[in-house]
Amino acid sequence: MRALDHLHLAGDLLAHPMLRGLFELDADCAEALSVLLRPPGFAIDWRAMVRDTEATLRRLPAAREKVRLLMGPDDLAQLLTHEPALRESLDAAEAYNGIQGPTARIR
Repeated sequence: MRALDHLHLAGDLLAHPMLRGLFELDADCAEALSVLLRPPGFAIDWRAMVRDTEATLRRLPAAREKVRLLMGPDDLAQLLTHEPALRESLDAAEAYNGIQGPTARIR
């Protein structure tokens, strides 16, 4: 998603159901991060959260490939060329953008 955004390639794909599915998986990951920011003693079924998060992470590669199949060859080539550099430049703290909570301890 970050690579599509940086390269301005997501525009035509935004309405497609497969991209919406990728957004949902991203939201699942954000939800898991949000739970980790809860104060000590917050009641949660940790096993269920870990199970659900692992299931989401397993689904991400297939969802990514489905979105790539929707792209034209020129856009896909641009994405594949720039994706490794974009991945290397990511700041782990950016995963918490838009997540409410005390993220200062993460950074």
